[in-house]
Amino acid sequence: MAITKEFTRQELEDLELPESAVFDTIVGHSRWSVQHEIIFRDPDGSRHWRTWYSVGATENQDEYPWEYDDVIACVEVEQKQISKIAWVEKE
Repeated sequence: MAITKEFTRQELEDLELPESAVFDTIVGHSRWSVQHEIIFRDPDGSRHWRTWYSVGATENQDEYPWEYDDVIACVEVEQKQISKIAWVEKE
């Protein structure tokens, strides 16, 4: 069962997120927004959390991370090495 924790927008901004995230990747696009997934360290440094945010897709879209959210749900994550099967070109 996943461990969740709610952070306020102000708490995330105090952590200088999303700029200080350990990991930040684009996971989707819409006409006006770009959606990101981030991993960040807990303020005490003992845990890592995953959450999502979106920003404007161009300089004309005025959207900032968590702009419309007062409370942001995060899930505790840990780093693990995994192996996967993929299709590659035959040599």
